[in-house]
Amino acid sequence: MENVSLYFSDQGEIMEVRVDHEDDRLPVAAGPVIPGMVNVHSHAFQRGLVGKTQAFALAEDDFWSWRQAMYTFVDELTPDSYRKQAEALYREMVFHGYTTVCEFHYLHHGPGGARFSDISSMSSALVDAAKAAGIRLCLLPVLYVYSGFDRSPLNHGQLRFGNSVDEYLSLVESVFALKKDYPLLDVGYAPHSLRAVGESEMKEVLVHRQKYHPDSPFHIHISEQISEVEECVATCGARPVEWLTDTFSVTSAWCMIHATHVNKKEISAIKKSGSVVGLCPTTEADLGDGVFPFRLFAESHPGKGFADDENDRKRSVGSFAIGSDSNVSVSPGEEIRVLEYVQRVSQRTRNIDGIVSTTGAATRRYLSAVCGGRQASGLENALWNVGTVADLVILDASCPLLSGLSPDEMLNAHLLSGNSESIADVIIAGRSLR
Repeated sequence: MENVSLYFSDQGEIMEVRVDHEDDRLPVAAGPVIPGMVNVHSHAFQRGLVGKTQAFALAEDDFWSWRQAMYTFVDELTPDSYRKQAEALYREMVFHGYTTVCEFHYLHHGPGGARFSDISSMSSALVDAAKAAGIRLCLLPVLYVYSGFDRSPLNHGQLRFGNSVDEYLSLVESVFALKKDYPLLDVGYAPHSLRAVGESEMKEVLVHRQKYHPDSPFHIHISEQISEVEECVATCGARPVEWLTDTFSVTSAWCMIHATHVNKKEISAIKKSGSVVGLCPTTEADLGDGVFPFRLFAESHPGKGFADDENDRKRSVGSFAIGSDSNVSVSPGEEIRVLEYVQRVSQRTRNIDGIVSTTGAATRRYLSAVCGGRQASGLENALWNVGTVADLVILDASCPLLSGLSPDEMLNAHLLSGNSESIADVIIAGRSLR
């Protein structure tokens, strides 16, 4: 749409949209206005690892050896240093065009698992950081009970993460109480993974959610590593997504983080549930996780993508979102870029979802990820409806990279070839932050 006037309410929502309307009272946008991106998966504390894990001590260095380095780093963080690191990270996210971050938060305790006097000390640090940065926060306290599928106790590096179910539910309620101090805070539940949370613990969490917070988001790590899939088959008799969807009533409020290694049957189960797949392309590439079967997902999951006509729309990619995970990158453009190019290389084709459209691939990928991210973070999924959040990014049409391009070409150039220099402003809840 062109020549559109947007009006925001005092609560930071879109109050009115007028098409073909000029209002001299309103500032003129510097370029195309696009919905802000939701970062569906972040571990703020892991930003401190950037640059420290790229020298390999083992010829076979992999995700699991990286994880051990991460455990060592964790012991350095206090609530205060955690807040400072998270605030710097969240400011950087805003600068690059993220307007919401879903923080998958499992650093709950002191070194060695020592309890703080306030169980929500580390959670409060994240809320304070988000408030200072002005970003919308969906805080997801994580339940972490076991060190593996064999239900063995947590190892030393995991002790800061661990809670009993009762402790966890107390933590969840204390985090929900923080909403009164920050209007841009939402809260959800997050069992870490099938290897870290058993069936009985998951059931208790779901019962609590249904009783007290039935509309809250529900996120879980799933199928990130091949060995994880193999252990799940050996222990549970089924692949992770297969077991999860057979055992629980998975709904559209769920977000399956990574789901890197899924087969056609599991993709069909994801589609049937209406849940979102949370892809973290830069982290998945950095850690050598593997390549998500995007073409198979596109062919099996119609409904919410963006194409030129209804027939194309029915074949579009649906419920996926993007996240920065370990925060080796905090740019939505870089996530879209890595997703797009890794898929092109692995498929040996440029058209990774097979859709013929005059709309650029990166535009379609971006808008689909926004919708999936909004769904997974509990926000209204419609992009421009009255009453939806006024979380927007304004591109800078005067930037040399974007000069002379159509709006769609500008967004594709920004995502696939640009950086923060092609962003003129970021607006969250109607407030300019750049």
